[in-house]
Amino acid sequence: CLGVYRHAMTSIVQSRLDALVARCRREVDEGRLPGYQLAVGFENEIVYAEAYGDAADRNRFHTYSAVKPTVSLTVLELAAEGLLDIDATVASVLPSFGENGKHAITLSQVLLHAGGFPTARSVLRRSIGNSGSSGTQAGIPPGSRALVSSTTRRRRTGFLPT
Repeated sequence: CLGVYRHAMTSIVQSRLDALVARCRREVDEGRLPGYQLAVGFENEIVYAEAYGDAADRNRFHTYSAVKPTVSLTVLELAAEGLLDIDATVASVLPSFGENGKHAITLSQVLLHAGGFPTARSVLRRSIGNSGSSGTQAGIPPGSRALVSSTTRRRRTGFLPT
């Protein structure tokens, strides 16, 4: 489907949006991606949306680690507006998160990768058998150090450090 402009876009630089759309389309046209969905938000509304290639509006895609900056930015925006305290526990916002000894982990610790969560690699080794955050236990004391999964590095570099 072709892109749909839903706003007068008086404050978005049209040439930059056009360049973004052209780049995205080129990725599909040259065979690097089977398709994509693109949505651009501005002033609390979607001002441009497009599904291209094999993607359709009704398709849903896994975002994996790409969602981290989006959620982090949303949390920080809510904190800046006084609607959320980043020093509050995650369980005060999502009660089920507090299961398995995670009741004291704060939003700030999660944002800083200092929540004490095990790496994806160690979780797979233990084969917890649960899915979702409520089944996961903190692996190290929350706030004691930053811990980021090495599987992210593997995707970028092609190898998994030992």
